[in-house]
Amino acid sequence: MAERPNKSRVPALRIVLLVATAVLFTARFSLGARSRGTETLWDLLLALAIVGVLVFFLLTVPAGTARKAAEALRAARPDAVVVETYWGAGYTDFFLRPGPLTRHARGRGGRVLVVADRRGLELVRPQGAFSFGMIPWSLVEDVRLEDLSGTLASRPKLVFEIQGRSTPFPDRFELLPTGKEQQAHAVQSLDAILAKRPATLS
Repeated sequence: MAERPNKSRVPALRIVLLVATAVLFTARFSLGARSRGTETLWDLLLALAIVGVLVFFLLTVPAGTARKAAEALRAARPDAVVVETYWGAGYTDFFLRPGPLTRHARGRGGRVLVVADRRGLELVRPQGAFSFGMIPWSLVEDVRLEDLSGTLASRPKLVFEIQGRSTPFPDRFELLPTGKEQQAHAVQSLDAILAKRPATLS
């Protein structure tokens, strides 16, 4: 269910952005500016190129890393369901209680893979495939979808309710499916997660 864009598109975009920025830097500082208007234009183009590179490294690179980590998990654990999600302060309830694992969340938002199999639910940070731990199905009280209302549109969010006292997780936390395909198929993702729950606990 993961979104799978053309794999050649990301490396090509990276090369184009880096080359464009290098060309603009070189032109701006080696050729110089003959007039105030030309100088302003060069500065504007340079600023746009820098913004483009920052957007690429802040959004596209983490998305590619999460996609590769999800594909690796699916290959290593074909019996598991892997859903790509995102958490962000101000949008979702944090998925960790304060403690030694908090620093591994790295910031106020980021991507998290939800891995569901017959044992339970596992949350994995894509960078370095760091596992925050397993939540046995016996501790899972509910997993459901709710709507997160935004200024422009609403989107689905996965809500987890567990008995979190013996885990590094709170009793309730939320994660947002990432990518258009994951959001469009959020109901199917939820059904696939719940299908891994043993029938005796359903």
